[in-house]
Amino acid sequence: MQRKVETVHVIGVISGLVLLILIIYLGKLIRSAETIQDRLSYQQPQVAEVQARSDGAIANYTYVPVYSHIYAMGGKPFLLEATLSIRNPDPLHAMEISAIDLYDTTGKPVRSYLKSPVSLAPMATAAYLVERTDSQAGSGANFVVQWSSPRSGARALMESVMIGSQDDMYISFSSRGINLPYPMPEQ
Repeated sequence: MQRKVETVHVIGVISGLVLLILIIYLGKLIRSAETIQDRLSYQQPQVAEVQARSDGAIANYTYVPVYSHIYAMGGKPFLLEATLSIRNPDPLHAMEISAIDLYDTTGKPVRSYLKSPVSLAPMATAAYLVERTDSQAGSGANFVVQWSSPRSGARALMESVMIGSQDDMYISFSSRGINLPYPMPEQ
């Protein structure tokens, strides 16, 4: 009988230890998920500033629609957070980004995101954020990105991704940029 009691006691201690180990392990998993989310929080792109290009590369201009809000439920504003994604699909050459300008619904400049030109490495992406609380540009806002590449016929992929939640509604959508066939006037 005493052996049974000792066996039950040993099983109880082992079960308690296993349970404790599981709790510790699950706690670490939860904390690691939180640190991944913290690590992935938005930060300004780390792109190298460069001197303005003088190698004869032609400036390109890409127009990207972006929405700070849309209208829903009888014309009420539904606030959105927007990310401008600029991608360099060239595997060999960096592209130079000379300007990233945000315009409001009426076409007036709101802000410039660059102080000086930057270089986007081959196959790299840079993302720029318009926060949900920033409704200054309006529902018809847009970015114009000025960029160039040493490669003739180079292309860039630029998109805006909008996301928002309000009450029990969630929305997300994207807009793709188009290359303008003409230069933008100097500001």
